[in-house]
Amino acid sequence: MTTIIESPPEKVACQQEPPAPRRVVTVEHLIYLSILVVALILHLWGQGSRALHHDETHHAYFPWLLYTGKGYVHDPLLHGPFLYFINAFFYLLLGDSDFTSRLSAALFGTALTVLPWLLRRELGRLAALLASIYLLISPVALYVGRFIRHDIFAVTFEVLCVVGLVRYVATRRPAYLYLFSASFALMVTTMETSYLFALILGSFLLGLVIWHVDRRLVLLFLPYLLLIGAAKALLPAPIGSDGKPMPLVTDTDALLIRNRPDDYWLGYLADLGRVLFGHQTRQTTGQEGYNGLFLHYWVPVAIGLTVLLAALLIWLIFFKRDEEGRSAWRRAVDNAAPETLLPALDTLRGRRVLIALAIFFTIYATLFTSFFFNTVGLLSGVSGSFLYWLGQHDVRRGGQPGHYYVVLLSIYEPLLVVWGFGGALLGMWYGLRRLLHDGGLSARTMLPPLLAWWSLSALAVYSWAGEKMPWLTLHLVVPLTLTAAWAATRILRRLLVGGESRRVLLFYVGASIALGVFSTIWMNTIVQSSALADSSPRFLLFAAVLGLLLILGYLLWLIFAEQRAARAALARAAGATLLAISLLLGAYAVRSAWRLAYINGDVPVEMMVYVQTTPDVARVMRQLREVSIRQTGGLDIGIRYDNETIWKWYLRNYRHAQTFSGTLPGRPDDSVQIVFLYDANMSANEPLLTDFVKLRLPMRWWFPESETYRLSTLKQDQSWLTRFDDQHCPKTSLLDRLLCSPTNAQTINQVWSYLLFRQPPAPLGSVDFAIYVRPEIADGFMLSPVSEK
Repeated sequence: MTTIIESPPEKVACQQEPPAPRRVVTVEHLIYLSILVVALILHLWGQGSRALHHDETHHAYFPWLLYTGKGYVHDPLLHGPFLYFINAFFYLLLGDSDFTSRLSAALFGTALTVLPWLLRRELGRLAALLASIYLLISPVALYVGRFIRHDIFAVTFEVLCVVGLVRYVATRRPAYLYLFSASFALMVTTMETSYLFALILGSFLLGLVIWHVDRRLVLLFLPYLLLIGAAKALLPAPIGSDGKPMPLVTDTDALLIRNRPDDYWLGYLADLGRVLFGHQTRQTTGQEGYNGLFLHYWVPVAIGLTVLLAALLIWLIFFKRDEEGRSAWRRAVDNAAPETLLPALDTLRGRRVLIALAIFFTIYATLFTSFFFNTVGLLSGVSGSFLYWLGQHDVRRGGQPGHYYVVLLSIYEPLLVVWGFGGALLGMWYGLRRLLHDGGLSARTMLPPLLAWWSLSALAVYSWAGEKMPWLTLHLVVPLTLTAAWAATRILRRLLVGGESRRVLLFYVGASIALGVFSTIWMNTIVQSSALADSSPRFLLFAAVLGLLLILGYLLWLIFAEQRAARAALARAAGATLLAISLLLGAYAVRSAWRLAYINGDVPVEMMVYVQTTPDVARVMRQLREVSIRQTGGLDIGIRYDNETIWKWYLRNYRHAQTFSGTLPGRPDDSVQIVFLYDANMSANEPLLTDFVKLRLPMRWWFPESETYRLSTLKQDQSWLTRFDDQHCPKTSLLDRLLCSPTNAQTINQVWSYLLFRQPPAPLGSVDFAIYVRPEIADGFMLSPVSEK
């Protein structure tokens, strides 16, 4: 007889599969959701009201050509293809307009705001939240995130690359490796700053690998750098007609695909060979002579030394064996803690690596070849982009000084200057201590030194690069924000948490903020309108009032805080001071962001705006649309416009709009109702336009750079120390005067006026355009029939 023994109910339950964990919406999720909603509103609000910047018209017009079936071919001048395809996609969904041209950038700017959430485990939950909040109010991040340029896409992909790397080290999940591969591929297809990011990230990882494997390998870099330096100094370079060495790359226009009508492959390879191995330069380069990249003989020497160094490192790390038959890499991996970097890198083999490479190449090939309709893009995507922008390094478009980004960060992101660079130094020290103490870096301990290296290297590399532009500041702001958030939470938590007198802390912080705000309002209402405005520096008065407050705060803390030791009390007071100053600087960032994005977004009293199409252009285009609809029932009015590029975007949908190269072929017939001319083309064409009414307006205006932040060139007999000498240093710009006379009342008041009210020390520069209209429609543009005729 068989006895059946039933399991007790509780044991049966234990044998069943555990229920899936419930996904709970936490307060943290709701906060990030709120940040996301606010960020979306801030990035979309008023996007169609500003005139498009000169570069924006390119980035809006070429996707329109793709959207209307005219195709797209990769052109290194206009960076990578990603922007053009994503904008064409939004045109397909929502139509083409100023608003939809910026929509993709706005959505990426919104997404960038909450990306720190993906790093919350390694960065810290509070630090990640602070980083998201600051990206929400950052003047640079908000402005560039509402601006149709490549940078907002590139920086978003940079952050995703860091997320993929750090999370892969933490989890070893292939999905994060694939995220890294896809993000880096999209970054490469977006902008050439990907090469700089690869240099920054690659140097960090290489340094860690060498540290773990064999620190003596660092010694190999010393002769490598010395030999390259000696080759650059001693080997000859091509000399131009002016007797000076020629730039590394000239005639980079030869690499632009649009210059080659038929045989793309043969033509591109021939032009690439000329740029690399030698060609006679054109007069338009500024120097005549025979030039080529490899004719600068130190370049092939440097390439050869780099290949030799790489081969030597690979052999020493992976192939050289000890008595036990193990390589240096295998010894290092076996000795490393499982959660650290080297064991994670050791898993990069086999199928997952092949999939990651396939993801990268698929994205790269698909976009650069315009979905395989332009196969030469496989080559131009790397060689054309790299060589073209290497040539632009020597061109130095914009001619910005080396201190350009320091000035921009000081004006728009002073909170990041305080916490970001201080946090970067702290992060490097933290990483070194972890290496010495733990013997390796896990994902959590690797992130702070990685962010620190990213921040400092980005400042150095972008300040060195020949082309410096305000929108590139975003590449510095994002790593500095993550670094600052990590450092602020780490320092303030140590200084403030644990004290018994939290009421005193709240009182001190609140009083600091209140008196700081009161000081600002007082000085810019009473002092500005009084006789003190020209004789006393308002900034110093503000600092004095705030300084008295801080001293009072220390005294209050020492008197009332129930601490066991004065040292602990001072630590709490110092933490409260830092918190109060941070909140005041955060309020300044909010004000700066609001003015930059919504008040002065197309007015170059802002350094970030740089050169901008004026609001008059947008107003005239609205009037043109109304006149055309009134006269023809649609966009059928007859228009002629010259070779100024912004007209291509603004007049794209007018069916009877035609362009000319600069001079009209003759007097316009009666079908032509309106003519647009750039300033330089007015005098040559006005004799043909006597039957039209003329309205002249500013087309493009720019910030007074020379009068604000450029440093004057010193004479040969002057040392740099004279910049701090009130009697001898040049005083051409406001920065010159500030360095010469840092206590001068008038100078400091000018600095203060610009920081708070964006009052530049000189008038804006501008160039005009003219619209010529028939007298019978002049009233549509608020013109009388005799206005400027």
